[in-house]
Parts: sequence; C-alpha cells; structure tokens
Amino acid sequence: MKEKMVFEQVITATSENLVMDIGLLIIGATILALISRFFKQPLIPAYIILGVLVGPVGLNLIKDPEIIKSLSEIGIAFLLFVVGLEIDIQKLKKIGATFLITGLIQTILIFSVGYAIAVSIGFTSLVAIYIGLVTAFSSTMVVIKLLADEDEVNTVHGRIILSILLVEDFIAMIALAALSTINPTIDFTIIGGILFKGFLIILLGLIVTRFISPRLFQFAAKSNELLFLCSVTMCFFFAAMARLLGFSIVIGTFIAGIGLATLRFTTDIKSRVVPIKDFFATLFFVSLGMQLIFTGLDKLIQPTVIFLAILMLLKPITAFILTIMTGYGNKVAFLSANSLGQVSEFSLILVTSGLALGHISQKIFSLTIILAIITMMFTSYSMKHNHAIHNKISWFLKPWERIALRHHRLEYDATKKKKQIILIGCSRIGTIMIDKLKKMNKDILVIENNPDIILKLIKNKIPCKYGDGTSRELLKSINIEQAPIVISTLPSCEDNEFILNYIKNKSQKTKVIVLAKHVSQSFRMYDCGADYVIVPHVLSGERVAEILESELKKSKSLHHARKEHINHLEHLESFDLN
Repeated sequence: MKEKMVFEQVITATSENLVMDIGLLIIGATILALISRFFKQPLIPAYIILGVLVGPVGLNLIKDPEIIKSLSEIGIAFLLFVVGLEIDIQKLKKIGATFLITGLIQTILIFSVGYAIAVSIGFTSLVAIYIGLVTAFSSTMVVIKLLADEDEVNTVHGRIILSILLVEDFIAMIALAALSTINPTIDFTIIGGILFKGFLIILLGLIVTRFISPRLFQFAAKSNELLFLCSVTMCFFFAAMARLLGFSIVIGTFIAGIGLATLRFTTDIKSRVVPIKDFFATLFFVSLGMQLIFTGLDKLIQPTVIFLAILMLLKPITAFILTIMTGYGNKVAFLSANSLGQVSEFSLILVTSGLALGHISQKIFSLTIILAIITMMFTSYSMKHNHAIHNKISWFLKPWERIALRHHRLEYDATKKKKQIILIGCSRIGTIMIDKLKKMNKDILVIENNPDIILKLIKNKIPCKYGDGTSRELLKSINIEQAPIVISTLPSCEDNEFILNYIKNKSQKTKVIVLAKHVSQSFRMYDCGADYVIVPHVLSGERVAEILESELKKSKSLHHARKEHINHLEHLESFDLN
C-alpha cells in the first residue's frame, strides 16, 4: 500500500512538473515572440534563444528536459506531416525532372565534400558519413515555414526549393533507415532490404491514397471532428507502418502528408492540423536550444568553422550555379540557393539515432546542434531580406547567367511600341489582366523571369520578354518610363518599391500599379508614389460585396454572377500560365 502511495505521488509530481515546464516554455516563447515581432525580427531565433536560456547552459529551469525532448520529437512527426500536406506533386511536375536531378547532384556533391573534409581532419569513416549527411541536407521544416510566412511557397523559386528539398528528404529517409539498421560495417544486402521496405511503404501510401483516402475523407468531411480524427489517424497509421518496417516514424508521417495533399479537402485538413504543428514547432525549436552543451567543444572550433562554411557558403553557391545552368535567371537562382544553407531536422534525427547507437559521440551531437542553431538563425534573417540582398548584389550575379546549359528563345514581339502597357510578373492576377487587356485591344508587354511561363506566353502569341523586373538593364532596354501604365504583380514589397522608385525618378507621367500582400504594405507603396495598390484579399472582398449588393437589389442574380465566374475561370485556365 505504501509503495502504491509513493508511486502515485511520483506520477502526480511528474505530471505537475510537466505542466509547469510546458507552461514556462510557452509563456517564455510568447514573450520573446512578441518582442521579436515588435522589432520585426523572425521568430525561430527567439525560440532557440529561449531554449538556451532555460536549458542546462543557462538557468536550468526545466525539471523534465527528457519529456520536453520527447514531445518535440512528436512535434517533428507532425511538422513533417504538415510539410507533406504542403507538397503538391502536380505543381512540382511543372518544374520537371530538372530540379530532381539538381537536388540529387547537389546532395551528392555536398555529402562528398563534408565526408572528405571530416576524414582529412581525423574523424573515422562512420563519423564522417554522419557529418557528410548533416551538411548535405537542408531543413524542409524551416524553409517551408519561412516561405509560407512570406507567401512564396508557390512562386518559381518556391517550387524549385521544394523540388530540391523533396530529393534531399527522400535520400535522408534512406540514410536514416540504413544507419539505424546497420552496424559500422556496411552490408549492402541489408541496404537492399531497406530499399525494398521503403518501396513497400511507398506502395502502401499509393494504394491508400488511390483507393481508401478519397472515399474515407468524402464521408468524414461532413463533420469537422471526423475530418480531424481521420487526418490524425492517417498520420499515426503511417507512422506505425514505418516503425514496423524498421524506419523512423517521421518517414511514415511525411508519406501520409504527401498522400493527403492530393485530396480536395487538403485546405480543411491543414486548417485543423496546423495549430498542433505550430504548438509542437515551438517546443522543437526551444528543445533545440536546451540540448546545447559547451563541455569539450573547445577542440571542435576548427571543424565548426569549416562545416559552417560548407553549409552557409558552399551549399548555396553550388545550388546557385546548378540553378543558373538549368536556364533560370540570377534572381530565381539566388532566391532558391539562399534558402538552402542550414542543417535539416532529418540531420538532427540522424545524429540523435547515431548517438543512441553509439556511432557518434556527445561532442559530435553537440557540434550538430550548434551548426543547426547558427544556420537556422542565419537562414531566418537571410530569407527575410533575400530580395533586398539580391538587389544589392545583382550586378555581381548577372554575368553568371552565361554558364546556362539550356537556352530558349525567351521573347516574342518585344519591340517597343507607343502606349504599350508593361506587365511585370505573370501571376494569377497578371493572367486576368492579360485577358482583359487583350479584349480591349491594348498593346501589352509581359516581363517574366520564369522561362517556362515565357514559353507558354510565346505559344499564346502574347508579347513578352524574359528577365528580372528589378534589373536596371532590363528596365532601361524597354524604356519603361515611356509606358503609359506599368503593372507589377511581383509579391515582394522590396521589388515593387524598387520599381516605383526607378520609374518615378524618371517620369511622373507613367502610372504605376503594384501588388501588396497586406494593408500595411499598401500604405508603404503609396508613400513610394504608387498610383494604385492591389491588395488581393481587400479587392476580392469588395468584389463579393458588389455581387451581394446586386443580388439584394435584384439588379443581377447570384446565379448569373456564378455562371459568369465559371465561364471566366474556364477561359483563364485555357491560358495555362501558372
């Protein structure tokens, strides 16, 4: 009886400690996040700094760090489930196999360099394999979050980044399975078995996605609660299948997410799962800072500097060159490459597994944590300001376009005409404007930095020219200041500010219309001299209000508006520009 009472007291104390620990972390994360947001700084560094402050290096306030670490590992599973939901295979197909090959080449090159350097400075071959893998993979979780924060997931560079990260994640899954299954002596027979098991879980994903998920979620979508439960069930089902086959659970959750991404209920699923992801993401980044240990790292200063150089310099440079070689402009290449200079969450899982298996030491594990903290924090800042950084160094990047291996005839009827309207960026809004201007028989010239879209414009015989809308040389070559109207649908506030300043400094007669994602950005654009600022969600709200007014006044029925809208959408789809 006494033992039972002691056990109950221990359980109660543990539960209370866990609640207090989580409460402390969430409150601290909220305070630092508010401070970071006030100073317009990214949030990820704030979470990592909190982990350092409350962890063993700092104040050592957390009583059950292992439980927090376990929760963060569950968080990684949810994070990769949501990452899988974000990956639209159909959209990646539009990029083509080019960047799947690019991702493979880059991963092999960076792994080889990391492995060779690790061996040359005295690490064993097995440890060097881990270090090579740590340097080779970039963080899908961090990059997706930062792209989503800037609403750039479906941009050209966003799709290129996703293609490269998808290849890296696939290789990382194989490496994770192989290293967690084999001994220091590599057995290729075992690796073959791992590949076969990998094929089985992917096949299972295809079967479930094709035959079970559509019908299941069609029924579950009638209830918000059922939709949420089915989504989470699918996540844990594939996690369990992955564990039974000897893989990490995150591999299963990632495949589950990709499978559900094909459903038409994906938006609803994400809206219910993302809050869980956000909660665990906070714990993940905080626990990352908590795991930092400085003991014995004085001997790893040289390797830290070397591997930081590989991650933050060599990897982005390699990605930039490979992207340029595929025929994309220097801006797309820079924005893509600038997003890849950090340690991946898969790398953290790899070294955690390696430490448990005795393949690597605590020092190597701490080295990886330090690399992850520095590179993730650096990426948070560099991606936040990547457009501004590119504008500063575009003069240096431009000459690299000469090494492109793929060249297209990337313009059509691009001669300067009087009263020609210039459209910079052929986004969805840009497509609508092209259609309207063509119906009005207005001369138009489209500037676009996606060669695939340029080829489609040429196919549709729409005057266009390939190039970066923020290139001074390009704007000068088309005499943009002579155009009566310039419309920019570029999503970047910095890019639109540059275009406004360039045109307004040369001509006050040219009317300039730009895009802003938020109301606060629209005021910034007006201060820069914009004649009109398109705020999509405000504009769509105004349009819906007009339709509603017509319905209420019976001047135009909602049924008629619906029919017109469907016809318009079908017409726009025929352009197939996005």
